[in-house]
Amino acid sequence: MVRSSDSEFLMVHEADEVFIISIAARWVDPALGFAVGWNCFYTNAISTPSEISAAVILLSFWDENKNHVAIYTVVNTHFKVSELR
Repeated sequence: MVRSSDSEFLMVHEADEVFIISIAARWVDPALGFAVGWNCFYTNAISTPSEISAAVILLSFWDENKNHVAIYTVVNTHFKVSELR
């Protein structure tokens, strides 16, 4: 139910920044927006290395070429940094 109401918030009040952070800061408290921002940062900081490790294990099972692992690492890091999911 909460996730479906995100689209209603976005339609009524446009967000210039990252959506969930700006909604938390605008509707609850700026301190909550700050905390949610750090939570998003830590989530990405922890999940990216674990995804890279899993991809290395998975790709090395089928292909011994280490260049493919490097390509995946660069693409995954780019998507994580630019928030394209």
